[in-house]
Amino acid sequence: MKDSRKNKEPEPELEILDNLPPKEKRAIKELVSVTIEQAWSAPLPPPAVFNKYPKEVRNAIVRQANSQMKHRQKIEGKVIDSNIDAGRYGMRYAFWITVIMVVVGAILLLFNKSIVGLIAMFGPTAFQGGNFIFQKWQENKKLDGDIKEANDKHVRGKKDGKKIIQKTN
Repeated sequence: MKDSRKNKEPEPELEILDNLPPKEKRAIKELVSVTIEQAWSAPLPPPAVFNKYPKEVRNAIVRQANSQMKHRQKIEGKVIDSNIDAGRYGMRYAFWITVIMVVVGAILLLFNKSIVGLIAMFGPTAFQGGNFIFQKWQENKKLDGDIKEANDKHVRGKKDGKKIIQKTN
């Protein structure tokens, strides 16, 4: 059996290590170790890994990924439709409750119930305005957090599904 390493030129870093005395080699190996970790979050592994599987396994993986993708898209569509409906109904109910309260407030003002009438007229309107401002503040806060998280991931060097970890003892 042939040694395939004989045909390749040694890497310069390994050559330097090979030329060191054994005591220094051990000291360097104890101090430094490098681990390369590869991960992916997609339904399919990277092509280099995927192509190592037998054809039948690759076909099964692709079928399962397609099935999972269709299922996920169906559920996401239902969630989106449900959220849109909830938003519509919520806005309609809030509008009609506010209109009814303004009408009740106007009626109370006609019957000389000035304080109660004004509260009934402007209370729901103020509440709706405060609710709107609070919701926008929450959305902006979440958006700022998402942007910060994305920036943190980019800075840590987690790119292309590969992460290099250096350990020292």
